Amino acid sequence: MKVVLDTNVLISAFLWSGKPAEVMRQVEVGRVKMYLSQDILEEIEVVLEKDKLKTPIAASGQSVRLVMNKIYSMAHVVSPTAKTSRVKEDPDDDKFLDCAVECKADYIVSGDRHLLKLEEYQRIKIITASQFLKLIKG
Repeated sequence: MKVVLDTNVLISAFLWSGKPAEVMRQVEVGRVKMYLSQDILEEIEVVLEKDKLKTPIAASGQSVRLVMNKIYSMAHVVSPTAKTSRVKEDPDDDKFLDCAVECKADYIVSGDRHLLKLEEYQRIKIITASQFLKLIKG
């Protein structure tokens, strides 16, 4: 199964316990293949560098570099050839759609209301971490 995880799901998976961390465990054990693009990876790094995440990163015993290295080691990186402009409220979210189309993902796992509002894009379901876990364990 191919998935694209959005930035908030990925960061939450590495810094806190909960549903995103359970999704990441599915990637770690090879039950799910995670696909990301360079644009997504750059956004993750920028967010991880924000002051508000310094304490959670330190509390997790990690560094930005360590988290990024783990993400790179688990991700299949694609270079989307097509660019969409589907998410009018937040055009930055289009990169997740572009990545998902490029890798022919089954799902985009997101906590972002703009993406979740779409529900589906080119037959790719957009669901929460909780919905994904129910589906995969179902």
